Amino acid sequence: MTATEAHRGHGRRPGAHAGAVAAASPAVGDGAAHEATGAPTPPRAFAEARDGGRLAYAAQPGAGLAIIDPLSYGVTLDGIEAAPGQGQFLHAMAAGSYLVTYDQRGAGASAAAGPPASWEERGDDLWRVADAAGVERAVLYGVADAGHTVVHAAIQQPDRVLAIIFNFVPPSFSAATPVEGVLAERAQGWFGGDGEPRRDAVAMMQAFGIAESDAAHLIDAWQATVTSASLEATRRLLASADIRPLLPRLTQPTLVLEPQRTTMFRGWGTGIAALLPDARLARPARGIEALGTIHGFLSLLEVELGRRASELSPALGRALLSSEQSMRELHRIAVAVDDDVTSARAVELACRLGEAQRSEIALIHVVPVPYALSLGNPPSDLVKRGERALSLGDAIVQRHGLPPAKRRLVRGRTIAASILATAEELGSNLIVVANKGTADGTSSSSEVVGELLRRAPGKVVVDRAGP
Repeated sequence: MTATEAHRGHGRRPGAHAGAVAAASPAVGDGAAHEATGAPTPPRAFAEARDGGRLAYAAQPGAGLAIIDPLSYGVTLDGIEAAPGQGQFLHAMAAGSYLVTYDQRGAGASAAAGPPASWEERGDDLWRVADAAGVERAVLYGVADAGHTVVHAAIQQPDRVLAIIFNFVPPSFSAATPVEGVLAERAQGWFGGDGEPRRDAVAMMQAFGIAESDAAHLIDAWQATVTSASLEATRRLLASADIRPLLPRLTQPTLVLEPQRTTMFRGWGTGIAALLPDARLARPARGIEALGTIHGFLSLLEVELGRRASELSPALGRALLSSEQSMRELHRIAVAVDDDVTSARAVELACRLGEAQRSEIALIHVVPVPYALSLGNPPSDLVKRGERALSLGDAIVQRHGLPPAKRRLVRGRTIAASILATAEELGSNLIVVANKGTADGTSSSSEVVGELLRRAPGKVVVDRAGP
């Protein structure tokens, strides 16, 4: 067992902290005051960065997809604890998901990791945190400059990215290249003006729709940890940021939120979505609308990828997805039936294989007609046996609540060839057949089963029964 596997098995979703409020991103509040939830805060853990620095993260347990959220400029894990409105939003957003939120280097409990040197370093930090938290693949969530971190991380390890969510993310922070609808002087003010530092930083948060009390708590906690060297390095990093050349390379499903609270945000999401190969653009007017949009996006991902997609490596994830898609394609299952317990088990197996996608069950009984007789005049006792077999199979299908079974009583010279021809005529995706055992341990139907396995163009499932 690897270190990552050990962490995932024993610490990834600790039940002792179920319902805990994890750290949240800053630009997610709805502008209204909130009461603290009183839920326990997940304990801090640390990931080791490539240069040996330590990155602090917190995890909110959940059985669904993993979400990695690097905290943006002006926000720390400690600040989120003191600003309950922001914690509540992210807690609600990630309900059911495994949320990992961390302080980016240079601030908060990650301040000792030193100033950020490049966007590539920030992207690598994200995967270091993911490894420490036991996450193989994740949905990457970014607010403001954290959205730029997410882009660089996705470029570095695209196979580990299930999807991306951008919230309040400008394509560029540079005053020299203002985004449509954003004044250059406002963009310059995001990373420090010429006035009083705390006042300017709180005003920056409020411009994103954060309530004044929450904004003050966030900034006080952040400024208590950030050094002048880290602050200057972050300013230089933001001034050079421009993700537009990178966006066309992101092929993962992406949700782009362009909040409509103020004119400042207009054009951000539109500009990003236009450059993405697989983007969904939403323009929520309130925080609750953003929540609903995110929940819908995550729900569709879970349906498509499976709830445990984050726990598997890219290779295993592709294998799992392929197998699930293969099962979902079983719209019609053909079953060779007879009037005995063994065939009844085969029908039961077919029904269970088709329950999730409500497959149609096609029941096939072949009346073997000797060459001495015409196909239109089969032995009457064999016809009655076939009718009993179809009635038994029909009753089993009805008990499972599946669509009405198709019943086929086929007259043929050879059983296997008749089953194959009928299954093909019905457009079956799978054939289920019983391999009947006898008292001496041999099989009474091995010849038929062997021919089906050799000649069937699609899948065949054999239910091997004892005597």
